[in-house]
Amino acid sequence: MVDNPSRESELQMLKKYAPDVEDATLLKLMAAFTELREMVNEGILHYPYSTRELVNIVKHVNKFPDDSLTTAIRNVFDFDSFSPDAIKAVEEVFQKHGIPFG
Repeated sequence: MVDNPSRESELQMLKKYAPDVEDATLLKLMAAFTELREMVNEGILHYPYSTRELVNIVKHVNKFPDDSLTTAIRNVFDFDSFSPDAIKAVEEVFQKHGIPFG
């Protein structure tokens, strides 16, 4: 298992993939992913949210700036494979970090 990058490294990497996305948006997404990863470590969620999904979301937002974050997130995550409880938990985390869902 590979450790997730440090916060600063992750931000710099995301800026390279999504130079046109505001830092505030990147930081919100990073905070949400940090919480999702913690929930996996605590056994609350089972899917290991990785930097790969985060990169795919920011690349989508960079390429399609008129799409909402919700659209980008839904394009990256395969919510059909999640249980209803997991979907609800993920939605709550994103909403907590100022990312509208739904």
